[in-house]
Amino acid sequence: MHENLDGQNKPNEAATHGQQEERQAFLFSLSDHLRAETGVEAVGNRAVQMIAERLSADRVYLVRLTPGDDNIVITHETRRQDMPPLLGSYRGSDFPSAIKEVFERTIIYTDVRTDPRLTDLDRLSFAGLGAVGFLAASIRRGNESMIWAAGAVSTTPRSWTKTEITLFEDAVERTWAAVERAQAEEALVRSEQKYRTLFNSIDEGFCILEVIYDENQHVIDWIYREHNPALARLTGLSQNIVGKKASDIYQNLEPFWKETFGRVVREGVSERFEYSVADLGNRWFDVYAARVGGAGSRELVLVYNNITERKRQEQRQEFLLRLADALRVHSHALEVEEAVTRMALKHFNVERCYFATVRNRQAIVQCDARLDDMPSVAGVYSLESFPLYQQVLDSGRPFTVQDVATTGVMEEGLKQICLSLGLVSSIQVPVVKKGVTAGILCLVQSGEPSKTGSSSILVVGVLTFWIQYFSI
Repeated sequence: MHENLDGQNKPNEAATHGQQEERQAFLFSLSDHLRAETGVEAVGNRAVQMIAERLSADRVYLVRLTPGDDNIVITHETRRQDMPPLLGSYRGSDFPSAIKEVFERTIIYTDVRTDPRLTDLDRLSFAGLGAVGFLAASIRRGNESMIWAAGAVSTTPRSWTKTEITLFEDAVERTWAAVERAQAEEALVRSEQKYRTLFNSIDEGFCILEVIYDENQHVIDWIYREHNPALARLTGLSQNIVGKKASDIYQNLEPFWKETFGRVVREGVSERFEYSVADLGNRWFDVYAARVGGAGSRELVLVYNNITERKRQEQRQEFLLRLADALRVHSHALEVEEAVTRMALKHFNVERCYFATVRNRQAIVQCDARLDDMPSVAGVYSLESFPLYQQVLDSGRPFTVQDVATTGVMEEGLKQICLSLGLVSSIQVPVVKKGVTAGILCLVQSGEPSKTGSSSILVVGVLTFWIQYFSI
């Protein structure tokens, strides 16, 4: 109920049926127009314009207030062209009586110049706003600190009718609802922008997957729903995998991934682990996996990093420690050669590892660790017959042949010898003792040429240790 403080609003005044219909029609129109606007600024501007036109007010504005704070902010307004703008901050203490009342109820002034509820400071401040007749309604949410209000101004005395007051209050409620919606949408956009900025700029890989179940609710595949640009750099995969099944990308979907993804989406418990992917060149990844959404969700998010270099360093250190332990029990050079070639064969997962001692322009192969079905290359070879060995000796650095059949650094005769012995791709590393090349360690592969090349750093590490051992 509105207080009849100025004696102008009659308590028994009743809106006619036609007025009620007009009021409802306006409120429906207001809601429709505000719903069509995008952003707080557009919603506020549309609201004050429509309310001012409906009430024939000289000015309508929206205000943000905070209890306990003297600052009030006019955020939106529409006004007569000859009136000065009001947008900006003001002191609430300049309106002591009006501010106190607006926190409690709708305030209605027919003439601020003569209303007994107002102080002289109130009247002076209203005069600065060009206000004579004044109407203000606020939005209160229990004990929340922030409230929001709207004011309607007339530059002449005005008796606000009950119909106008009720319409104004309802319009303010609907405007606030539309502003809250627009604020939420803008916050969502800002959040999305922040997320997208982080998503696109972080060094770590980020992707969202949707798992696919079989009839027994076991994960059999997954679909890439989203990923950030780090994917290509960390995995070597194409950026165009969104919407594709993993089975269309990888030759082998390892059980580990199916079981892990199934457990994460089923139990909703995040997991962190390290694992290598054979189909990605045995790259190692540090992975954090978590379900997206609640129970029943099929989506999970992965945050991952490529830790292949770190794992190689760890493997290198582990191998060198095992090699040191193995060599510690040997004192004869041939025993050392046998131990190193045997352990290198297993560690580097190649098909052959042999050591050629260089003496008197000859390469003498005594230790030839190899798979069971490979022919032995043990024997004595003239360096003149193997110019590749001579190149290694002359350069003093590791030498890689990715594919014997296509390389341009080997003579045709030597190519045929290598192919007949199953030497398709290889890496040769000179072993230098006290400044003199003592031999050549060779890793050989008859399958994937890249397997030997990727191990060159580790081979150098092995030889460094071996050289140190021989130099003692």
